[in-house]
Amino acid sequence: MEIIELTNKELNEIESTFLEYVKMKSQELEHRCRGAARKGVQLEFVDTPSFQLHSRFLTDDDYRAVILFPRLQLMAMYQLFFQLKGRDALALGEDVRLVRWSMFYVAICCVLQHELAHIYRGHLYLRQFWKENWEQHILDWKTLEWDADRFVAEVLAEYWGVWKENKGKEETGLGIQMLCGTLHGMMFWQRRQENLCADVEREQQILVRECAILQRMPVLYERQQEVLEYIQAYEEEFRRVFKNNGALELPHNIFEVSSALQELQSHWEKIKKELQPYAMMLLEE
Repeated sequence: MEIIELTNKELNEIESTFLEYVKMKSQELEHRCRGAARKGVQLEFVDTPSFQLHSRFLTDDDYRAVILFPRLQLMAMYQLFFQLKGRDALALGEDVRLVRWSMFYVAICCVLQHELAHIYRGHLYLRQFWKENWEQHILDWKTLEWDADRFVAEVLAEYWGVWKENKGKEETGLGIQMLCGTLHGMMFWQRRQENLCADVEREQQILVRECAILQRMPVLYERQQEVLEYIQAYEEEFRRVFKNNGALELPHNIFEVSSALQELQSHWEKIKKELQPYAMMLLEE
């Protein structure tokens, strides 16, 4: 893969965009919190050899937590979307750079919102308690990931609303395609991280989460055949970008993994009671 180089100015502008996003969204979430509001959550881009981002609570009274986002992951996802080529089922429209930027931007926003869900819905507290015997809490961990993805669905729904308002019905097809590419790109990257560790079971769980997000978005779930065609085309294109033929094979119909969601949905009712005392907002669902 030929790497697209960014100047320091370009990288700083990208990072500033997401710093402002986390500031704005975390302050919005503070207004939904029980108890005294804080300034929100900080975002810090870090130079580490790991692709894994994580969050931790802060002890000072101003900010609630910090999200530590590796620049390696930021750049990897930038390559993923900016090396996309329009072909066959993937018509990237007339302004290809704008389409690539939009998908990259929304995908990173989804990653950040997922992390904000871990913070504000109390997940981080329970994770701390489970670290010592995490093997006994595998289903619990999976359920928290599923729950955090509700924030991802909200980002995609918000983006779809803006697209419809600005583009109208004449570009519905491109909007649907971009939603599929944004979601699948984000989840493809997570699968690739697991593939580097040869963890097929965790890769499979990421596919289940992708299906859950699709189910939370009627605009996509009601167009299953169209969505499947786009997802398959993006899968092939993302593999081309990373020259990755070793990842878990994508099911013929990703919606068929939905049966695995039933266990998570049932377990949510149990874990929600344990989670609510640590959550900063009401866990209404």
